[in-house]
Amino acid sequence: MLDHVRRLHTEKSNDVSASLEKIAGGDPTGGGKDWLEGKSLSEWDDLEDVIETFKTTLRKVKVSVLDAQMKRAETLLVQVADFEGFVGAASEKVDITAVRKQYKRAAITRMTGVLVRQLMELEKDPAKVEPIRTKVRGEIKDVGQKIKSRIGCEMDYTKDVPKAVHVAVADIISMKRRR
Repeated sequence: MLDHVRRLHTEKSNDVSASLEKIAGGDPTGGGKDWLEGKSLSEWDDLEDVIETFKTTLRKVKVSVLDAQMKRAETLLVQVADFEGFVGAASEKVDITAVRKQYKRAAITRMTGVLVRQLMELEKDPAKVEPIRTKVRGEIKDVGQKIKSRIGCEMDYTKDVPKAVHVAVADIISMKRRR
């Protein structure tokens, strides 16, 4: 019976991981590519390039679809934790490494989209620096807490988002960007 439940969780884990992988990188076609076109985060040092790429890729991703896939992963993580807590046997562990990896990738992709949208909003209306600063700080904090509580790992936005975004966000947070 326990083996059957473990197999069911493993199958669901594989399904959730595959579904999340298709959208976690911000590919609007659902092909699983990364919206950053394979460049390393440090190579994205021009904010205008990031924004232009964002407009043709990540901006077209349906946030509701990404959120729904992340919710499926969260539900699975809770179910597996409950199962493993009930059973307690190491032999009944369900491998959810891929789900955790894709969940973190999705959460960071979603956060990056929010940050870039806020940077674009600030460019349109520099007078909104205070509410944008509040939103940006809140988003970073919320995503960091979500990743920590859901999958048990740390997030460092300075290393997990494109360099230009991290620099611009740091300017907003430290209030250097006032006009």
